[in-house]
Amino acid sequence: MEQVSKGMMKELEHAKLDFLPYNLSDVLFSQFYKNTPEISKWYASHGLLSFAEITELQLELIKHIWLNDPQFEEEKPKKYVVQSKEADTGGDFRYLIFQEAYGVTYTVNEYVNNFYKAEKFDTREEAEKWTNPLMEVVEVEE
Repeated sequence: MEQVSKGMMKELEHAKLDFLPYNLSDVLFSQFYKNTPEISKWYASHGLLSFAEITELQLELIKHIWLNDPQFEEEKPKKYVVQSKEADTGGDFRYLIFQEAYGVTYTVNEYVNNFYKAEKFDTREEAEKWTNPLMEVVEVEE
């Protein structure tokens, strides 16, 4: 199954109800995509395709919407952590962690065997502010 954005999954669910009046020829000739920005964006993200590839994408949508055959699933939310570039001899990475003492927040780099304790950032740009030559940004599932 292909992972897609939360917005596209919502549009696909609405499409099951809102676009039932459309017939198959409307879908094949892209009339269906006019009012669905996330589906249009997904469609466009595949770039210039051959007729066969376009038909395959359209068939995925038709199967998902009209035949109730799941072709898509919502992608899991992503977060970013700052992790050491190299693991220690035990295979553990050092992660950026924010701690607080006496009302003052400070950072520590701590060896842990997973990233759950690490400070998580919503964007790569936020996380990159905390990197140094020994640390890098890693994308993780929330």
